[in-house]
Amino acid sequence: MAQETRDADIAATKADLERMRERAAAEIESEKVRAITEVRNEVADLALRAAGKVVGETMTGEREKRLVSDFLAETSGPAGGSSS
Repeated sequence: MAQETRDADIAATKADLERMRERAAAEIESEKVRAITEVRNEVADLALRAAGKVVGETMTGEREKRLVSDFLAETSGPAGGSSS
């Protein structure tokens, strides 16, 4: 009886630990995606400002933002890293 209780406690603890691990992994992935999105947006803003300085005007239109977004998508891998 005591062994069964101990085994049940161990199984419950293992299940709790696995749920905590899964929750932590999901939170880490969510934070990673948020951070990558934030960095991409910041890079896009910097690229727009740099391009504006080159052409001597502000690039704020949707077309320009789309161009930068397309460029970032082409030069980034699925995890946001360089594809080369």
